[in-house]
Amino acid sequence: MKNLSFIVIILFIGLPSCKKENVSTISDIYWGEVSATKNGEPWTGKIFARLSGTRFNVIVDVYNEQEFLREVFRIFKIPIQEQWNKIDSIKPNVDTALTRASYATLVDDGDVVGDIFNVLEGDSENFVTITSYNEETNEVKGNFQVTFVFDETDSKSDPTAPDTIRFTNGEFYTKVMSELLNK
Repeated sequence: MKNLSFIVIILFIGLPSCKKENVSTISDIYWGEVSATKNGEPWTGKIFARLSGTRFNVIVDVYNEQEFLREVFRIFKIPIQEQWNKIDSIKPNVDTALTRASYATLVDDGDVVGDIFNVLEGDSENFVTITSYNEETNEVKGNFQVTFVFDETDSKSDPTAPDTIRFTNGEFYTKVMSELLNK
């Protein structure tokens, strides 16, 4: 019995001091690279693309150092062909064939929406261009530029947040997946 007590004490003292491996909790569905200038500052995130009928969606998530989701950026219904596409100002939950986008911040542990931004209406500078698409590998490259304005029907979560978010010089390289599988 003494030996069992001794072993339990050693485990309680020794286990907390064991070095943990650096294990990320961020999903491994992300594939590729994305970068842009956001309001004049360099911006990057985690990217993946998902097939949506005959079009695809680009999904970019930005995490902080504690791996909490802080920004969500989406471009919806991009035709799978090399071409320039205007990003329309229609909200993402409206069913339409037009390419559109959304941007929002998140707070707390990444599951509470902070501030919501809508595509600036009438801005002809809102676009996504597919510069290459490989049908065999489903790898796609493109560039984008889009301006978002704060959704004034909502109250600001962060009073210091700008009213306008402008993404310029955006570039991405990713793979369009028909299903989200762990690689």
